[in-house]
Amino acid sequence: MVQKGCRKGAENEARNEARNEAEEVITTRQLQVLELIKKNNKISRERISKLLKVSESFIYRDIEKLKNIGKLERKGSTKSGYWEIK
Repeated sequence: MVQKGCRKGAENEARNEARNEAEEVITTRQLQVLELIKKNNKISRERISKLLKVSESFIYRDIEKLKNIGKLERKGSTKSGYWEIK
């Protein structure tokens, strides 16, 4: 019984590690977002979406992912703030 529980725990841990690694993969579009932010750290999501010719919702998700994996942070307010690449 104990061995079965240990094996299941190890399987769950391996699955979680794989999921975490997958979450840290950056897509081409996310790299483009970072490049645009590097050029202008006050660029808006709206402007990024227009330049990349994708919807704002895609950009919102890309930015959220970049923030969640620690690659990007928003400093200051929505209007007068800026992006900081980590």
